[in-house]
Amino acid sequence: MVDLLVELRTEEIPAGYLGRALEALQDEVRQGLDDASIAHGDVSALGTPRRLTVVARAVAARQPDRRETALGPAAKAAFDPDGAPTRAAEGFARAHGVSVADLEVRETPKGRYVCVDKQVAGQPTLSLLPDILSAAVRSIPFPKSMRWASREFTFARPIRGVLALLGEQPIDWELNGVRAGRTLHGHPFLAPEPIVLERADPEAYVAALQRAYVMVDPAARLEAVTASLTAAAEAAGGAFHDGGLVAEVTNMVEYPGVLAGVFEERFLELPRVVIEAVLRSHQRYFSITRPDGRLAARFLAVVDRPDAMFDRIRRGHERVIRARLVDAEFFLATDARKPLRDRSASLDHVIFLKDLGTLGDRVGRLRALARNLGMVLFGGETAERAERAAALSKCDLVTAMVGEFPELQGHVGEVYAHTLDGEPAEVAAAIREQYLPRGPDDEVPASAPGQTLALADRLDLLAGCFLKGLEPTGSRDPYGLRRAALGVIRIVHTARLGLDLAKWAEKAAAGYRGLLPEADHPESPITSLKAYLRERVRAHFLERGMRHELVGAAIATGWGDLLHLEARLEALHELHRDPRFPALVELVERTHNISRELDEEVALRTDLLVEPVEKELFARVRELEGPVCEAFAAGDFIGGSWRYLAGLGELLARYFDTVFVNVEDRKLRRNRWTLLRAVHRLYRDHVADLSRVPQSLAEEVR
Repeated sequence: MVDLLVELRTEEIPAGYLGRALEALQDEVRQGLDDASIAHGDVSALGTPRRLTVVARAVAARQPDRRETALGPAAKAAFDPDGAPTRAAEGFARAHGVSVADLEVRETPKGRYVCVDKQVAGQPTLSLLPDILSAAVRSIPFPKSMRWASREFTFARPIRGVLALLGEQPIDWELNGVRAGRTLHGHPFLAPEPIVLERADPEAYVAALQRAYVMVDPAARLEAVTASLTAAAEAAGGAFHDGGLVAEVTNMVEYPGVLAGVFEERFLELPRVVIEAVLRSHQRYFSITRPDGRLAARFLAVVDRPDAMFDRIRRGHERVIRARLVDAEFFLATDARKPLRDRSASLDHVIFLKDLGTLGDRVGRLRALARNLGMVLFGGETAERAERAAALSKCDLVTAMVGEFPELQGHVGEVYAHTLDGEPAEVAAAIREQYLPRGPDDEVPASAPGQTLALADRLDLLAGCFLKGLEPTGSRDPYGLRRAALGVIRIVHTARLGLDLAKWAEKAAAGYRGLLPEADHPESPITSLKAYLRERVRAHFLERGMRHELVGAAIATGWGDLLHLEARLEALHELHRDPRFPALVELVERTHNISRELDEEVALRTDLLVEPVEKELFARVRELEGPVCEAFAAGDFIGGSWRYLAGLGELLARYFDTVFVNVEDRKLRRNRWTLLRAVHRLYRDHVADLSRVPQSLAEEVR
C-alpha cells in the first residue's frame, strides 16, 4: 500500500470555480479507483487558485485477481441439433483460450447462451492510473471552460505542469501535451524555483509548499484568513463584515496576508451601501464597523504577499479606493440633479424582455397588480404605498449610480426616494425589498408594501415568460424563474399571507392583454405556469420534511393557498399516526375507486334510491355535510376527519355488503356512483385525496 499524489498546476482559476472543482476531482478519482477495483484509503483534495491536488491514501499496488464470466453466442448457434459444436463455439473457445469442453450453456435474461468462466489476473495500479486520472480531470465541471493547444481538451485555465506519483514511482501520464513528473512549483513570484518530490508523501508535499509560500490546504487557508481579518479589524477598533466574502478571497490567494488601509473621512457622507459596494463588489475589500454601528474610514484587503511587502501594496490599494469613491461622489451628485420620480419617462426607452414590452410597460402592470394585491392582503393604505413604490421601483435602473454599480439596484432607489424625493420610509424601503429574497438563505421583505411589491414583481415576470414559452428547461433558467417562483413561495409562507397563487398567476397574466396575443387566450401557458408553481410548492413542503405521499394527497385537493395547505398537511401528519387512519383512507379510496367511472357531474335522484341502506347513506351524508364542512372551514381538520369517519365508515361498509353498485340498469348504476362520489368529495374537496395514499403508509401505525 502506497499513497497517490497528483497536482495540476494551472494559470489562475476563478475563485468561484475552485470549491466545486476540488470536490469533483476528489469524487471522480475515488470513483475511478473503485470502478477499477483498486483498494484504497481516504481520498481528499487540496487546492489554490493555481493548483488542484488530489491525495489517495494506502492505494493497492495492483488489482486483485478475479473470475469473469464471458458471454458467447446463443446455444442454438453454438451447437447443432446433434449437440456438436459449431464454428461459432470453437471460435469463442479459442478467443478465450479454453477448449470447447470448458464451455457451459446457461439461462440468461436473453435466453440460453454459451458462457465460460476464466481467471483474470489483476493489472498493476501504475498502468491503470493514466486512464483513471484522465477521465477524472475531464469530468471536472466548470461554469466556463477554454481550449488551448488541443481543440479537444477543455479546462477552466491552461495547465502548466503535472505532478503525479504513486509511492516513489512517477506515473507515465500525459495531459494535453503536458507530461507528468515529480516536480512542483511554489508561489510563482515569491518562490519560482522548482521543487522535486522523491515520493508521494502528502505531509511532505504540504510542508514543501508552505516553505515556498503556498498554503495548499483550503481549510487551513480559510482559518488563517479569518484569524488575520479578525485581528486586523480589532486593531483598527472595530469588526469586519463577512457576508461570504471571506470564502471568496480565500480562493483568490495562495499565501494570504491581510493589510489595513484608510480613506478620507469625507467619503463617509456617501450612502453606506455605496461605500460597501465600492469596497466589496469592486475591490473585494472588507469594511470595518465601529462598536457604535457606524462605518470606519478604513478597509481590510487580503493579498497574496507576506507582511514585509505591505507598505508598498497598501499605497496602491488606497489610491484605487479613493478613485472609486470619488467616482461614486460624482455619480451621486449627477443623480441628485433629477428627482427619482422624473426618471419614469426614460423607462419607456428600455426594453424589459423581448416581446414583453419596456420597463415603462412593466411599471404600469406592477402598479395595478401591487394595488390589487395590497388591497386584498393588507387594506387601502398599504395598497396605496405599494402602488407608489411600484411607480418608482425601476427608476433607479436609469441612474448613473446603478449604471456603475448594478448590484445596488433597489438600494439606490431606496436612498434616492427617501433622502432626495422625500418619499415615506415605507415606500422607499419597498423599492429595495422588491428584490428580496435574492436566494434561499436571504431575508424576505419586512414591510407590507415591500412584500406586496416583491410578489407583484415575481408574478409579473413568471406570467410574462410563461406566456411567451420561456419557461425553464432542464438546467437552463436564463430569466431566473425558479428563483422567482421560490421567492413567491417563501414570501407567502414566511409572512403568513393568505393568497391563492393559482388565482394571482391568472391575474398577473391578465396584465399582458393588449401586448401579447397569448394573454387573450392564456389557458395553456397559464396552465403550465400553475403546474410549475404547484411543483415548486410540493418541493417546498418536501424540503421541510413532510411525507411525500401526504403532500401529494393534500395538493390534489388544492395547493394555491399555502397556509391552508400547510394546515391540512400538519393535520394529515397527525392523523396518519392514529390507528383509525387506515379506515379513513379506505373510506375515501373505496368511494373514489368505484365512482371514478362517472364521466360527468349529474344530480342525485332520490327517486332512484331503492335500497334502505342507500337511503340511510344519503340521509347521513346530508346530516354530516354541514357540521363536517364547518369543522373543515374552521381549520379543525382532525376533528372533522374523525367525525366524517365515525358517521360514514361503518354505514358505508354495510352499504357495500348489501348493495350491488354496478347493476345493469344504467340510471340506477350512475345514481349510485353519484352518491358514492358525494361521500368521497365530502372529504376530498376539503382535506386531501386519500386515494393517493399507499396502503403501506396507511397501515404504518398498525
